[in-house]
Amino acid sequence: MAPRSTAAAVAAAPAADPDVAARVSVCKQLRDLLAALECAADTEWPPAEVSGQLRAIAGQLEAQQQGQQQREAGALATPCASGTTATASHEVIEQLERSYQATTSAATAAPAAAPPAQPQTKRRRRAAGTAAAAAKPLDFSRYRQRYVALHLMYLGGKYHGLARQPDTENTIEARDALEGPFGAGGHGVFFAALRHVRLIPPEAEPSSLQYSRCGRTDRGVSALGQVLAIKLRSAARADEPPLPADEETDFAAIINRALPSDIRVLGWADVSDGFSARFDARTREYKYFIVQDGSLDLAAMREAAGALVGEHDFRNFCRADVLQVRNFRRSILSASIDRVPAAAGDCQVYALCIRGTAFLWHQVRCIAALLLMVGRGLEAPSIVATLLDVTRVPAKPQYNYAPEEPLMLYACEFEGIQWVRRPRALARACEDVRGHMDRHLVAAAMCGAMLDTLLPQLGEPPQQGQQQAAAAADGGGGDGGGGGGGGGGWGAGGPAAAAAAAGHQPRRPVMASAKTKLSQGELAQQCLVRAPAPVIDIGVNLADDAFDKDRAEVLSRAAAAGVAAIIVTGCSVRSAAAAAALCDGASPVPLFFTAGVHPHNAKECDASTLDELRRLARHPKCVAIGECGLDFNRNFSPPDVQVEWFEKQVALALELNKPLFMHCRDAGEKFAEILRAADPAAAAREGGVDGDGDGASADGQRQPAVAGVLHCFTGNEQELRDCLGLGLCIGITGWVCDDRPERGGAELAALLRDIPDGRLMIETDAPYLVPRTIKPSKARPHRNEPSLLPHVLAQVAASLGRGEAEVAEATSRAAAQFFGLPAEVLAAQRGS
Repeated sequence: MAPRSTAAAVAAAPAADPDVAARVSVCKQLRDLLAALECAADTEWPPAEVSGQLRAIAGQLEAQQQGQQQREAGALATPCASGTTATASHEVIEQLERSYQATTSAATAAPAAAPPAQPQTKRRRRAAGTAAAAAKPLDFSRYRQRYVALHLMYLGGKYHGLARQPDTENTIEARDALEGPFGAGGHGVFFAALRHVRLIPPEAEPSSLQYSRCGRTDRGVSALGQVLAIKLRSAARADEPPLPADEETDFAAIINRALPSDIRVLGWADVSDGFSARFDARTREYKYFIVQDGSLDLAAMREAAGALVGEHDFRNFCRADVLQVRNFRRSILSASIDRVPAAAGDCQVYALCIRGTAFLWHQVRCIAALLLMVGRGLEAPSIVATLLDVTRVPAKPQYNYAPEEPLMLYACEFEGIQWVRRPRALARACEDVRGHMDRHLVAAAMCGAMLDTLLPQLGEPPQQGQQQAAAAADGGGGDGGGGGGGGGGWGAGGPAAAAAAAGHQPRRPVMASAKTKLSQGELAQQCLVRAPAPVIDIGVNLADDAFDKDRAEVLSRAAAAGVAAIIVTGCSVRSAAAAAALCDGASPVPLFFTAGVHPHNAKECDASTLDELRRLARHPKCVAIGECGLDFNRNFSPPDVQVEWFEKQVALALELNKPLFMHCRDAGEKFAEILRAADPAAAAREGGVDGDGDGASADGQRQPAVAGVLHCFTGNEQELRDCLGLGLCIGITGWVCDDRPERGGAELAALLRDIPDGRLMIETDAPYLVPRTIKPSKARPHRNEPSLLPHVLAQVAASLGRGEAEVAEATSRAAAQFFGLPAEVLAAQRGS
């Protein structure tokens, strides 16, 4: 841009003896050129010497103009005035041409990929900042303002939050001491950067710029999806129409050059005049990162998190700000605990993901603290429902917030915003994040080396953490984080989690006499008992990443426990495909699988899903369609979408003559309605259940149009009768082993006598629902697996008042017949 504008100025200059009007035109063009160059975002452009030459030329031209005007007035008329002026003009034009050539040479020498270039050293950046500060002040009135939303990412570790606070320094918006040439002034690193690149006037207050933010993150909290709204100087002049987005200043790239590497603008978007980043946000999503060190019961945490979904009064889950907030009702749209990649070692990292319309002060950290207490067994999952009932608990109990560092504002959703994101800015942001991650991995390796030195002094062997952490730092990938609420550190177990992040397993004894921590597999091996007769586990999430490290050993223990066959559950097209691959491989236990979409995953279905399921269902080892059904308790997928895909999978089962493997929670009426619609004879069977109550034919077997098993049944007596009336089989898990009153395991055990033979099956639903009859609790693994099925069998047999061998025979026979398993499956296990 600079060379082209200068060339225009040269072309406009007269070739010989120019008149006053021509010189005035050249002066104006030069002044405009200087103003454009000086207010450019890249403050090192043009070079200081070129800028000085142009300014000197303009001054000479102005002097000539004044001299000519005086001569024309007769004050300085001489015979040689015209020639002198002509000579001076020629000299000025020659200087201008030389300046143009110097400017062009500088542009050619700059990096071709990104002219004008960013200063490459701190000294040059400081010099550029000093030159910019000394430049002529920019007249902002000559330019249009553009009201934009900025997509901001930052690592919050060294900042005391985003928002300016009267009594808080070092926030992103208000930081008293700034590194680099930006200066202080009380408006923080962000506003200093905007002033430095001349996108806002130096004296402008945020309120005059219609500034707003989506979320006010606290000290130490990071953000990937923060959104700010602000008025910035456009590249368009005040008398020109607004520029199209693709011709506008690249706000992200310009601002990022003046920001530290832990703060990055990822994109910008035009917004309407009345837009507010705070009040126009439709949803906000936070993620709280947790290290699973073996001490957390994730199933209990997920159950507790599910109770948060919906509109509730969250006064017991926040820090009360009574001066600003009187209404504590907020809507949580979803709450889940999901596995995320770990950046170092083999530790397991999970994220508590909470999405809602708005949040209270410290609400997410309070929720994380309570869920971590549930995960450690310090509170029951029902604590969430108890605290949500403000009539019972009108004031927040005393408990500490979870640490702030593992918390991230992950996303903010707005309607109708079209983000402008340039690949160059995104690539630079990725490079910056990777650099920060590498530094943290090196720190983890150092901690590992320290532990390997210190642990032997406690009588414990080193765990080769130094080598593992160093390897992780060398390979460095992913962006996992730590989190949790213990020990004031980064993990669920405080210092133990820090060790896990460096490649160590936490060293917490399982038994009172234990010296080292046992793995989940070792704990399962200690709990292994062999069933008195072959058993079939009808529901195992064997493709889950919880088994990635020791899946072969898990199957070996299952065979040793007398498990004759395993049905691997498919909850999505992806997991069903993974289950099919497992079934194609070698295994000491025969494997079969189901192909379907769980109601939680229904929102992910598209036009290809049904064809993919049909293809998977034709695999010779696929024995059922599912896991499918309805879950109106958590509604991770919208109810209407759940209904649509349950109906489609029921129809697919009828088409392919496959049984259904089903899930139902808080949706019994709609669930039954869909099955009745698929089976016109169902109403006749339900018309009055008496005697054995199974609506069966003379041979005692159900005759529905589509066979189905409701897995992991946890309902009441009426729900059981409804299921039996529909001709369904019933799957019982380790839920029946849970004697905690709020879980209802005892009530479920009492209902088992109402399930006729041929309709009762058993399952682990591993890695979830570990049988709590395994005592002591410290010897119980937190990960369930098929080898623990005999513990479920023992509880079911005790509840029925029958022998374990008899129940094993009956449930295995029912499962083999229902799924159409080969006869040799049970025979092979009996002979082993």
